[in-house]
Amino acid sequence: MGLKFRYHYAMKRLYSQLIGIPLIVRDTPVKIGRVFNLLIDPDRGTLMAIQTTHAQMIAPVDLGEFKEDHWEIKHADAPIDENELVRVQLISKARRKLIHKKVITKSGEELGMVADFMMEMTTLSLVQLYVVKRQWFFLIKENHLIDWKNILEITEEAIIVKDRHIKGREELEEYWQLKEKVSVPMPSH
Repeated sequence: MGLKFRYHYAMKRLYSQLIGIPLIVRDTPVKIGRVFNLLIDPDRGTLMAIQTTHAQMIAPVDLGEFKEDHWEIKHADAPIDENELVRVQLISKARRKLIHKKVITKSGEELGMVADFMMEMTTLSLVQLYVVKRQWFFLIKENHLIDWKNILEITEEAIIVKDRHIKGREELEEYWQLKEKVSVPMPSH
């Protein structure tokens, strides 16, 4: 595996890989919880906050380095109440939700629902959406990768994308390689 490949995958993570990862105060063994949700700014495509398993928020300014098995937090008093983050309060919960949100093209074609998304960990930016269209409840009929640059708008009901959004087979392979190659420890009960 070349340096470019390692760098490329070291800097990207899937939402599904980040949920449940421990949040640990930098240079201490103090664990303040786990990642429960990532709140993405629907206008900018950047992380607004991490919601912890203790129903508190951590602003990106308080996040330290992302490690393979945990996310560093700069100080123990970083978790705050949701009401203290102004930007989060300005955007409705329905609008900032991405997982399970309907995705449609500008011309009205329904592509499916967001099943996962990819984040670039150094900039904390949304890179791509992984969208699936199911047949019945469990069979995947179609799947798509949609780049952030192809998202026109995120509303309370849906994500609207450009009509020419579909990634080729190589890009879908990148998603599956990242999903397989990067293993993030899951929380133990």
